[in-house]
Amino acid sequence: MTIETIKSIVLTMLIATSLLLTLAIWNYKPNYEALEDNSVLNAKTKIDGKQESLSGIIEPKEIIFHEGGDIYALASRQDSLSLYEAFRQWPLDEFESVPKQTLNRKSSLEIIYPTSVPLSVLASTLTLNEDDQVIPEFMVDRIFVDISADQTLTNVYFYSDEDESMYNATIRNFEAYKELVDYINDPSSHLKYLSIGEEEERPIYIPAGQIKLPKYTYTTYAIGENPLINVLFDDPNKVRENQTSVGQSIYTDDRMQMQLCYNKEYMRFTNPSVQPESSMTYSDLIRESMRFINDHHGWTDNYNLYDIDATGSTVKYRLQQNGYPVFNEKGLSAIEQTWYNQELFRYKRSLFQLATPIENDSTKTLALGEQVDEHLAKSRTQYPLLIDDITIGYTMEVKNQHPFIVTFEPAWYYKTVGGNWRPVFEEPVNQGGTH
Repeated sequence: MTIETIKSIVLTMLIATSLLLTLAIWNYKPNYEALEDNSVLNAKTKIDGKQESLSGIIEPKEIIFHEGGDIYALASRQDSLSLYEAFRQWPLDEFESVPKQTLNRKSSLEIIYPTSVPLSVLASTLTLNEDDQVIPEFMVDRIFVDISADQTLTNVYFYSDEDESMYNATIRNFEAYKELVDYINDPSSHLKYLSIGEEEERPIYIPAGQIKLPKYTYTTYAIGENPLINVLFDDPNKVRENQTSVGQSIYTDDRMQMQLCYNKEYMRFTNPSVQPESSMTYSDLIRESMRFINDHHGWTDNYNLYDIDATGSTVKYRLQQNGYPVFNEKGLSAIEQTWYNQELFRYKRSLFQLATPIENDSTKTLALGEQVDEHLAKSRTQYPLLIDDITIGYTMEVKNQHPFIVTFEPAWYYKTVGGNWRPVFEEPVNQGGTH
């Protein structure tokens, strides 16, 4: 076979291959739709939590009995919440403004909320004899229920720490009073309390004796960022992701920004285009923030209304464990929102949900109430004047892995007048024994 013949054969093969490739290109139809489906955000707008009602997120932090010179609470936190649920069913009517001098604190049931709550909001979680009663826009810090005498008419006082007056309503139901008496006449269910700053307008109550509480450990589910992007940004398709030098993800559309922090433990959204000019009424702030969280099923665990700032622009809902508030130094135990002009300015929350409890028989015995009082008196200047509150809570720690492992350990906490919560004892060994 000559060289020319071989060249002709090779050339013919190359031409045939070229024709086949050309035909393949003409007939190839790329899967643009699939690529688009993968390149834009999933349309999901729910984060697999639940919706809540006002009565579900507004609960007291403490229920105290004042009777015969004694101060006590029910030994079981769950019993206290059951008593509060019963109180919510007692029919109230005849709301009227009365002077504070009307109140007899020394023979009453005192229901204390973690933050001031508008009476109009609070009343919507209670039972009213007449639905058309006019409820004023009055901030309530605590409720007093008169237990001074055997009576068919019980006075209920809605009390503000700041106002000179308070509001009175009545319960015309003997069964309601009898239910209270049953608790009063059962000393086995009582837990003695101390009153700190009793001469002040708003004393702080803490249990006097030792409290032993369980520790908890949970696995978690991750909360994906895509549903939040769909909820928070006007046009999710315009959102771009950037990585910072410390490994944080930042999503932005050049106007709003969502930042994922602490290895995606936490999310911070900000809309700088909202001008911080006009805050909302406290009632509107609570209702609007709840509606917003309900819309994307954002109640991923048990949260309670825990703080509203003085400007009426920022509201905070705190995680609850075993009936106690949860604290975390990174802010992972709270859902926080700031609103101006009916628009969301800032939204902060954790990006995990508690899943399966890991079996754990450990308990912790906390320091006595007297020890807490003595320690704060020695370690804090102008105590108790510059202390706003003291409570038992749970410290939440998150193990930095995926999925996260979350632990809860009971501890004493105090609140400064600036609104910050801090552990009473910085060193865990001072809290008491661990078992």
